[in-house]
Amino acid sequence: MITFIARVLTWAFSRRRYLTLHFHIASLLLKSHTTTTADRSVLIRKARAEYDKYLKQLDNYDILSKAEARLYEQLKEAPDTFSTASTTDAATRRGTKIARFKEEKALKEKMAVCLDPRNVGAEIEE
Repeated sequence: MITFIARVLTWAFSRRRYLTLHFHIASLLLKSHTTTTADRSVLIRKARAEYDKYLKQLDNYDILSKAEARLYEQLKEAPDTFSTASTTDAATRRGTKIARFKEEKALKEKMAVCLDPRNVGAEIEE
């Protein structure tokens, strides 16, 4: 089975560097300063749309794991009520949050390797 990094490294670098474009736009939108609640709501909706584009792109390229693909399907079915953490148990919610943070950190490290132009055609181990 082809690993995530190996699959992405087979792409031309020009194609790889745009893979995270929607993710970065969404991140920048969320960091933007607003003065009113209405402006903040607009920015959050725009950021969510960018995150949705990013997830759709990852799904189209088959980059999401099976578990992530299931979560993405749940998100698409009920975007307004979707949550990965328990809303009733604080300990479970904290554990889920920590696990997601670690997964996100690992994914960011993988993406950094994939987007580094020095790794064009290189063999990289996971």
